[in-house]
Amino acid sequence: MKSFLQLLIGLPLAALLSTTALAQDAVPGDVDVNEITMDVTDNARNFRHANRGRMRNMVYEYMLENGDITQEELDARAAIRETHRAELKALREAGDADALAARVAELRQERAAHREAMREYVNAHEDLSAALEERRREMGEGRRRGRDENRGPGNGGGGNGS
Repeated sequence: MKSFLQLLIGLPLAALLSTTALAQDAVPGDVDVNEITMDVTDNARNFRHANRGRMRNMVYEYMLENGDITQEELDARAAIRETHRAELKALREAGDADALAARVAELRQERAAHREAMREYVNAHEDLSAALEERRREMGEGRRRGRDENRGPGNGGGGNGS
């Protein structure tokens, strides 16, 4: 009976130790564990955010060409955005959560009003609206093409031959 208990305890322990040993052999010997990081998103892009800026720039270029806005006004808007970013950073660093939340709420309202004004402008200009729609279609095709290229045979399906 005693040997049966030893066997009952010893087998799982041996399996655990051998699994650990096998896992260590799977890691190349020249890899320093301290140099391994989880920073895998350094080169990643958020297409939605990147393309939002491109779309906004298309609207601003159209407005400049039509004389609806001046370059000075665009530069002033960019300066205001940088001022807002610096202000929010200072509030975060100061640790004043209430003031930060209040300022963020104010900026959200301002951005919502500006976004609505931009929508109204785009809707009032059919050629601009058509150009933006064409750009959205092109971006969607590019994303689909990139997904299809990454889904080749053996890469999660969806490509030819998988």
